[in-house]
Amino acid sequence: MADTEEQFQQHIHVFRGIAIILIACAHTVPSLDWSNHWVLGKVIDTLANESSIFFFFIAGYWLILPLLLVSTYLGRDKPLGLLDKALYLLPVYLLGWSHPPYWKMPLKVSLVMLLTWLLWRYHGVFGNKLNYIAEVSFGIFFIHAYFISAIKVLVVYATSGRFYNGEGSEDIVGNALTFSLYVAMVLTASVALIWLTRKLLGKYSRMVIGA
Repeated sequence: MADTEEQFQQHIHVFRGIAIILIACAHTVPSLDWSNHWVLGKVIDTLANESSIFFFFIAGYWLILPLLLVSTYLGRDKPLGLLDKALYLLPVYLLGWSHPPYWKMPLKVSLVMLLTWLLWRYHGVFGNKLNYIAEVSFGIFFIHAYFISAIKVLVVYATSGRFYNGEGSEDIVGNALTFSLYVAMVLTASVALIWLTRKLLGKYSRMVIGA
């Protein structure tokens, strides 16, 4: 029983790694031009966007799951009036959404259940590879956006000889290859900086880089 509980806690911990990878994916999507592969871009954005809500489930707020289901089923204009509206908006408030994207609710619930099962079932395959990413996930969250911008600036300068001023995404074509490479570079650079900072500063690295 103790081993089973420990295994469950471990794969929930590894879920942090999945969550931060999806967050990095979501934040990378706008840096690419998806006009020639707009369906792929839309699919990636739909799956990855607002993945920060997964940290609620990891932290133990599993009550949000049934609340999302109740909210989706009831809608906002049922006979109970204000009570229906309150139940409808409660999970949205808890998740930090600015408005109730009701179509995303069953999607996120399904992803949580699927990913939890996959990590539990195949922990031996994925767990060890994601442990360190999970461990430093907050640090990655804290710094990954800087690397998304830095990589964009470097690529634009290398390919066109100009400095990227933050406007437009047409400089880098969005497809499965460029997106995968972009995300991989962002995560690798983030993890490398965190590893180096921890080596240099030890326990004080949390004050600087969040990990």
